[in-house]
Amino acid sequence: MMGMMAGQVIIQALVLAAILHLVARHEADFSFQKVAMVMAGIILGQVLVLALLQDKPVWLQLVAQFVVSAAILGKFCWTTPLKSALVILI
Repeated sequence: MMGMMAGQVIIQALVLAAILHLVARHEADFSFQKVAMVMAGIILGQVLVLALLQDKPVWLQLVAQFVVSAAILGKFCWTTPLKSALVILI
């Protein structure tokens, strides 16, 4: 079970690093170690948002997940809010 979760984080971190490289190549920090930790934080943030908003409408959950993910990405990978939003949308 833990191996599957670690594998999921690694695969998603590779995808996120590739997207960061394409979108924010000149300003983002997309080293694999940092992106893997950021991806783990994004997954944890999404789980917490879903736990806190489980009785709320789905659109509110999606907006909250988007905002939390973009904020984490912008804070730790040094991207602008617009590019963070673009990376999350992709």
